[in-house]
Amino acid sequence: MVAYSFKAPFAEPIQYGLKRQTIRGERRRHARPVEPMQLYTGMRTRHCRRILDPDPICEAVRHIALRVVAPATIAEIAIDGMPVEPTDAWAAADGMEGLISRWPRDWGPIPDDLLHARERPTNRWIVGACAPLAVMGMFWRHEHGLGEFDGALLTWVEPHAGAYPDWRVRWALAPWQQRLQSCVSDHQGVLT
Repeated sequence: MVAYSFKAPFAEPIQYGLKRQTIRGERRRHARPVEPMQLYTGMRTRHCRRILDPDPICEAVRHIALRVVAPATIAEIAIDGMPVEPTDAWAAADGMEGLISRWPRDWGPIPDDLLHARERPTNRWIVGACAPLAVMGMFWRHEHGLGEFDGALLTWVEPHAGAYPDWRVRWALAPWQQRLQSCVSDHQGVLT
């Protein structure tokens, strides 16, 4: 069994089934498809805790390449050598939607450019908050710096995934959604 550690802001999206993938650097051994994965937050600290119990099952392990350019933009994504358009929906699947309301203090203040980031005027993200793709760019710049990244994209299925089959139900039940809404009202945002 292979264990993976996540930063604390990603624990809730994983618990509610909103994040079911992770991007990791190359290592000697990743989980293999159909093998259980142990997901933790705070590993190797006294705050270590398991995120999901029972353990999710690895669905797939694929090669991923990302390129991050200044100031903090995900310019390219390729999965198994096939280009994938970097979109808000893709970044949201990686747990970036709503991350602005869970922005850790040790990452520093929320950059002004993130508070006004939007992909295009017709997007469905919250005005005055930020688009998940912009948050992903800032996260990657903070964690890995600018440039290219090669690694593995791991996806998993939860043994209890049938409990809330509709993602809208899981989304409505996620407690950080309420914090996001209060963050938006602080910025006088509007849903578009």
